[in-house]
Amino acid sequence: MSTFARDERCRVVPRWRFLSDRGQAAELCGDPRLSRKPDYDPAYLTQRILDWTEARSYATAADLVSGALATGVPTKATDAARFLLEGHDHVAPGAVKLARQCLGGLSDLSAAPSLQRSLLLAPDLTSRSRATIRTARQRISRNPRNVEAWLDMSRAYAILGQKELAERAMEHALMVAPDHRVALRAAARLYVHLHDFERAARLLSQHPRTRGDPWLLASDIAISSIIGRTSKHMRSASSLVQSEQLPPSHLSELHSALATVELDRGDFRHARRHARQSLIAPNDNCAAQARWLAVRLPQIVVTEEAFELAQSYEARCWRAMREGNWSGALGESHAWLLDEPYSGRPAVIGSFIGITLTEDYAFGAACARVGIQADPTNRTLHNNLAVALAYEGDQAEAEVQYGLVRRHFDDEYPEYVFEATGGLLRFRAGDAAAGRSKYARAIELAPHPMRSRVLAYWLREELNVSPSAAAEALALCDKAQIFAKGDSFTIRLIELVRARANTLRDVMQQVSALPKATLLTEPNRMASLIKADDAQ
Repeated sequence: MSTFARDERCRVVPRWRFLSDRGQAAELCGDPRLSRKPDYDPAYLTQRILDWTEARSYATAADLVSGALATGVPTKATDAARFLLEGHDHVAPGAVKLARQCLGGLSDLSAAPSLQRSLLLAPDLTSRSRATIRTARQRISRNPRNVEAWLDMSRAYAILGQKELAERAMEHALMVAPDHRVALRAAARLYVHLHDFERAARLLSQHPRTRGDPWLLASDIAISSIIGRTSKHMRSASSLVQSEQLPPSHLSELHSALATVELDRGDFRHARRHARQSLIAPNDNCAAQARWLAVRLPQIVVTEEAFELAQSYEARCWRAMREGNWSGALGESHAWLLDEPYSGRPAVIGSFIGITLTEDYAFGAACARVGIQADPTNRTLHNNLAVALAYEGDQAEAEVQYGLVRRHFDDEYPEYVFEATGGLLRFRAGDAAAGRSKYARAIELAPHPMRSRVLAYWLREELNVSPSAAAEALALCDKAQIFAKGDSFTIRLIELVRARANTLRDVMQQVSALPKATLLTEPNRMASLIKADDAQ
């Protein structure tokens, strides 16, 4: 069975994007408390013009456009801006938006439907990452202190799963710009990706800039909470949000982080207050966190404007899943994965949506493969890829992926999922008896709310080997739905199984000459398993 991590623990971990994908985020605007407008070294823009002249690429064009806008001379980048617009099908929306702004045109991507993302998984994530690395090397060879090039290189290596090279490039970025806000947040995000939470927390907690920077404070509080600690900068964070010295856009992530901490403490009043403050001028990270908080605190209302932010893919994906908009969830999970291909979360959720909720097995397999490239040890991704391949008929490769799942079971990857996937593979290998034994074991191991879901997966396989047992399957679907207790994902799966059983029943009625078969020698056993602890 395919699965995904439950929506139980969400933190405001910083986003990490290529330079060309960042747009005009408040995070990049410096400290508005400084009265003096920063003076840019003329060499800053000159170097970007030189990079663009010597190597015309989307990366150097985006560098030049963002640099020209930052220094207030957009006319220096009109050629590069036109280049980006001409190749808009291959350029991130954030870079396209900057190019339009540079040329004085519309900056709203909604005005140009042709620029929207395709709903097919991009086959060139790997090639784009390699191209980014090549371009970054060229930029670094001209200017070894180009922190943005080092950050792009690190992210590209992370997408490719080359963790040591990603760390090395990030170390160079921090050496070049040890106080750079974006570099510090990107480094923390990389260490979280590498599951080195202590290193991420230490980097932010000990940095002298953190105490007075709202963006670093937000990341410090979020990552400290992941490892079960309270940030030592909580007092500084509270003072900063109360001082009203910064505009709401600079405090949005900090309010989100504080809202989450207050929720964990059980202080719902302050959690609601911070959550509402985070939605005054939110970014996509705040929108995703507010959506998560609103599930636990219904008094929080996430505005439509927050959901419709250009890169709010995560928030829109979860909203679509909760609303039962499965095709919408599929599209948003795809966009989320393209936005964070180094992260396992969108890959796991996208694979689950494709395999279980929409039966788009090719999409589910593609999501899992993207995630495995960046995180080769992810048990859930290997499990989901095995399920997708089995449904597609590639039994040999499915067995290989299943064999790569480490048998270490916890809340993230429970044992009943492992047993159920084993049951699927045994059925597909032609050993129905062994498959039934594994599914029965999975139901016994599963928590009560999940037993109906396991049963639905089991019924799919029974219908494959015994099509004439459709009537019995329909009766069991009715019982399973009763015990699903409002679990929309399980109900969706049961509906798909029911539709298949109805089709098979109609066929069997039309071909009455075929001999009847019994679903199981003990058909009531399946129903009894899922309600065994109903009294609990």
